[in-house]
Amino acid sequence: MSESRPFAVIGITGEIIELDDNSLGLPGRVTRVGLLLPPGLPFGRWLSMMETLKRIEGSIMWWLGDGLNYGELTYGEAYSQALDTTGKAYTYQTLADAKWVSGKILISRRREMLSFKHHREVVALPEREQERILTEAERGEKSSAWVRQRVKEHNRAVRHRDRGGVELVLGHRHLGRARRLTRAAAAARRQ
Repeated sequence: MSESRPFAVIGITGEIIELDDNSLGLPGRVTRVGLLLPPGLPFGRWLSMMETLKRIEGSIMWWLGDGLNYGELTYGEAYSQALDTTGKAYTYQTLADAKWVSGKILISRRREMLSFKHHREVVALPEREQERILTEAERGEKSSAWVRQRVKEHNRAVRHRDRGGVELVLGHRHLGRARRLTRAAAAARRQ
Protein backbone atom coordinates (compact mmCIF):
# COMPACT_ATOMS: atom_id res chain seq x y z
CA MET A 1 0.00 0.00 0.00
CA SER A 2 1.32 3.43 -0.97
CA GLU A 3 2.27 5.79 1.89
CA SER A 4 0.88 8.86 0.09
CA ARG A 5 -2.59 7.41 -0.59
CA PRO A 6 -5.28 7.49 2.07
CA PHE A 7 -6.51 4.19 3.44
CA ALA A 8 -9.30 2.82 5.59
CA VAL A 9 -9.48 -0.03 8.06
CA ILE A 10 -12.75 -1.93 7.84
CA GLY A 11 -13.68 -2.25 11.50
CA ILE A 12 -15.77 -5.40 11.16
CA THR A 13 -13.02 -7.41 9.47
CA GLY A 14 -9.79 -5.46 10.02
CA GLU A 15 -9.28 -5.42 6.25
CA ILE A 16 -7.11 -2.48 5.08
CA ILE A 17 -7.92 -0.90 1.74
CA GLU A 18 -6.56 2.05 -0.20
CA LEU A 19 -8.99 4.85 -0.91
CA ASP A 20 -9.29 6.62 -4.21
CA ASP A 21 -9.38 10.40 -4.28
CA ASN A 22 -13.18 10.29 -3.81
CA SER A 23 -13.89 12.70 -6.67
CA LEU A 24 -16.33 11.48 -9.25
CA GLY A 25 -14.45 13.27 -11.99
CA LEU A 26 -17.59 14.27 -13.86
CA PRO A 27 -17.44 17.30 -16.13
CA GLY A 28 -19.90 20.11 -15.68
CA ARG A 29 -22.22 20.55 -12.75
CA VAL A 30 -23.84 17.66 -10.90
CA THR A 31 -27.17 18.34 -9.19
CA ARG A 32 -29.64 16.09 -7.44
CA VAL A 33 -31.83 16.04 -10.53
CA GLY A 34 -29.41 16.34 -13.39
CA LEU A 35 -26.01 16.69 -14.96
CA LEU A 36 -25.34 19.99 -16.70
CA LEU A 37 -22.60 19.39 -19.25
CA PRO A 38 -20.43 22.11 -20.76
CA PRO A 39 -20.75 22.86 -24.48
CA GLY A 40 -18.02 21.43 -26.67
CA LEU A 41 -17.25 18.44 -24.44
CA PRO A 42 -14.81 16.23 -26.40
CA PHE A 43 -16.12 12.80 -27.37
CA GLY A 44 -13.40 10.98 -25.41
CA ARG A 45 -14.24 12.90 -22.23
CA TRP A 46 -17.96 12.27 -22.75
CA LEU A 47 -17.29 8.53 -23.23
CA SER A 48 -15.16 8.47 -20.08
CA MET A 49 -17.98 10.20 -18.19
CA MET A 50 -20.47 7.57 -19.37
CA GLU A 51 -18.17 4.78 -18.12
CA THR A 52 -17.91 6.56 -14.76
CA LEU A 53 -21.70 6.80 -14.50
CA LYS A 54 -21.99 3.08 -15.23
CA ARG A 55 -19.49 2.32 -12.44
CA ILE A 56 -21.40 4.55 -10.04
CA GLU A 57 -24.69 2.78 -10.82
CA GLY A 58 -23.06 -0.60 -10.23
CA SER A 59 -21.43 0.50 -6.98
CA ILE A 60 -24.22 2.25 -5.09
CA MET A 61 -25.52 -0.85 -3.27
CA TRP A 62 -22.00 -1.68 -2.09
CA TRP A 63 -21.52 1.91 -0.92
CA LEU A 64 -24.84 1.91 0.94
CA GLY A 65 -24.04 -1.40 2.62
CA ASP A 66 -20.52 -0.39 3.60
CA GLY A 67 -21.86 2.92 4.91
CA LEU A 68 -24.53 1.18 7.01
CA ASN A 69 -22.02 -1.32 8.43
CA TYR A 70 -19.68 1.54 9.29
CA GLY A 71 -22.56 3.42 10.96
CA GLU A 72 -23.53 0.41 13.04
CA LEU A 73 -19.94 -0.21 14.14
CA THR A 74 -19.13 3.43 14.81
CA TYR A 75 -22.42 4.94 16.01
CA GLY A 76 -24.46 1.93 17.09
CA GLU A 77 -27.56 2.94 15.15
CA ALA A 78 -27.38 1.16 11.84
CA TYR A 79 -30.70 2.18 10.38
CA SER A 80 -32.56 4.89 12.28
CA GLN A 81 -30.58 7.85 10.98
CA ALA A 82 -29.80 6.20 7.65
CA LEU A 83 -33.49 5.56 7.04
CA ASP A 84 -34.24 9.20 7.75
CA THR A 85 -31.58 10.16 5.23
CA THR A 86 -32.17 7.49 2.57
CA GLY A 87 -35.67 6.24 3.40
CA LYS A 88 -37.33 8.14 0.60
CA ALA A 89 -35.01 6.66 -2.00
CA TYR A 90 -34.66 3.13 -0.59
CA THR A 91 -36.91 0.74 1.30
CA TYR A 92 -35.87 -0.79 4.61
CA GLN A 93 -35.40 -4.16 2.87
CA THR A 94 -33.14 -2.67 0.21
CA LEU A 95 -30.94 -1.12 2.89
CA ALA A 96 -30.98 -4.33 4.96
CA ASP A 97 -29.90 -6.36 1.91
CA ALA A 98 -27.14 -3.89 1.08
CA LYS A 99 -25.86 -4.06 4.66
CA TRP A 100 -26.06 -7.86 4.84
CA VAL A 101 -24.29 -8.55 1.54
CA SER A 102 -21.61 -5.90 2.13
CA GLY A 103 -20.98 -7.26 5.62
CA LYS A 104 -20.67 -10.87 4.47
CA ILE A 105 -18.54 -10.41 1.37
CA LEU A 106 -15.27 -8.58 2.03
CA ILE A 107 -14.20 -5.87 -0.37
CA SER A 108 -11.19 -7.98 -1.37
CA ARG A 109 -13.55 -10.81 -2.44
CA ARG A 110 -16.00 -8.71 -4.45
CA ARG A 111 -15.89 -9.18 -8.21
CA GLU A 112 -15.87 -5.94 -10.19
CA MET A 113 -17.05 -7.74 -13.32
CA LEU A 114 -20.14 -9.10 -11.53
CA SER A 115 -23.12 -7.13 -10.24
CA PHE A 116 -24.22 -6.69 -6.66
CA LYS A 117 -27.10 -9.01 -7.55
CA HIS A 118 -24.66 -11.82 -8.43
CA HIS A 119 -23.11 -11.45 -4.98
CA ARG A 120 -26.53 -11.23 -3.32
CA GLU A 121 -27.43 -14.62 -4.78
CA VAL A 122 -24.46 -16.40 -3.12
CA VAL A 123 -24.22 -14.53 0.18
CA ALA A 124 -25.89 -17.26 2.29
CA LEU A 125 -23.51 -19.96 1.02
CA PRO A 126 -20.27 -20.99 2.70
CA GLU A 127 -17.35 -18.85 1.54
CA ARG A 128 -15.80 -21.68 -0.49
CA GLU A 129 -19.02 -22.18 -2.49
CA GLN A 130 -19.39 -18.43 -2.96
CA GLU A 131 -15.92 -18.32 -4.48
CA ARG A 132 -16.52 -21.32 -6.72
CA ILE A 133 -19.79 -20.02 -8.14
CA LEU A 134 -18.62 -16.41 -8.51
CA THR A 135 -15.42 -17.52 -10.26
CA GLU A 136 -17.38 -19.66 -12.69
CA ALA A 137 -19.87 -16.84 -13.32
CA GLU A 138 -17.07 -14.35 -13.91
CA ARG A 139 -15.17 -16.60 -16.31
CA GLY A 140 -18.25 -17.47 -18.31
CA GLU A 141 -19.89 -14.02 -18.14
CA LYS A 142 -22.97 -15.60 -16.58
CA SER A 143 -26.14 -13.80 -15.47
CA SER A 144 -27.39 -13.51 -11.90
CA ALA A 145 -30.18 -15.95 -12.90
CA TRP A 146 -27.48 -18.50 -13.78
CA VAL A 147 -25.89 -17.91 -10.34
CA ARG A 148 -29.29 -18.34 -8.66
CA GLN A 149 -29.70 -21.72 -10.40
CA ARG A 150 -26.25 -22.88 -9.20
CA VAL A 151 -27.19 -21.86 -5.64
CA LYS A 152 -30.43 -23.88 -5.88
CA GLU A 153 -28.47 -26.90 -7.10
CA HIS A 154 -26.02 -26.53 -4.24
CA ASN A 155 -28.85 -26.26 -1.71
CA ARG A 156 -30.59 -29.35 -3.16
CA ALA A 157 -27.36 -31.34 -2.85
CA VAL A 158 -26.94 -30.19 0.76
CA ARG A 159 -30.55 -31.10 1.63
CA HIS A 160 -30.05 -34.52 0.03
CA ARG A 161 -26.84 -35.07 1.99
CA ASP A 162 -28.51 -33.90 5.22
CA ARG A 163 -31.27 -36.49 4.75
CA GLY A 164 -28.66 -39.22 4.89
CA GLY A 165 -28.26 -39.60 1.17
CA VAL A 166 -25.04 -40.13 -0.68
CA GLU A 167 -23.23 -36.83 -1.19
CA LEU A 168 -23.56 -35.85 -4.83
CA VAL A 169 -21.74 -33.10 -6.62
CA LEU A 170 -24.35 -31.84 -9.03
CA GLY A 171 -23.37 -30.02 -12.16
CA HIS A 172 -26.24 -28.64 -14.19
CA ARG A 173 -25.40 -30.98 -17.09
CA HIS A 174 -25.48 -34.04 -14.80
CA LEU A 175 -28.61 -33.26 -12.81
CA GLY A 176 -30.86 -35.75 -14.68
CA ARG A 177 -28.35 -38.57 -14.24
CA ALA A 178 -27.96 -37.72 -10.54
CA ARG A 179 -31.74 -37.86 -10.07
CA ARG A 180 -31.91 -41.29 -11.75
CA LEU A 181 -29.10 -42.59 -9.52
CA THR A 182 -30.82 -41.20 -6.43
CA ARG A 183 -34.10 -42.92 -7.35
CA ALA A 184 -32.25 -46.19 -8.02
CA ALA A 185 -30.47 -45.99 -4.65
CA ALA A 186 -33.77 -45.32 -2.87
CA ALA A 187 -35.40 -48.30 -4.65
CA ALA A 188 -32.48 -50.55 -3.66
CA ARG A 189 -32.83 -49.50 0.01
CA ARG A 190 -36.55 -50.41 -0.04
CA GLN A 191 -35.82 -53.95 -1.24
